[in-house]
Amino acid sequence: MEKVEEQKSLEGVVLLDELTGLYNRRYLKERLAEEIEKAGHQNRSFSLIMMDIDYFKEINDTYGHLSGDRAIEEVARI
Repeated sequence: MEKVEEQKSLEGVVLLDELTGLYNRRYLKERLAEEIEKAGHQNRSFSLIMMDIDYFKEINDTYGHLSGDRAIEEVARI
């Protein structure tokens, strides 16, 4: 039972973004391939929504990286 919990903890470290707690690029790549394949087998449409924080570089450059981190955390929270 302890090994199962340890494995889940390690997977979390590998697949979750440290700052936001959201899934990271590695997880996205794995899941995206699975979901595209699944949609194809089921003859269903597939949609993906991506977003970007406008003027994020300006936030970092003007107010510093800690403020940038806070902005990312807030967007992730929303």
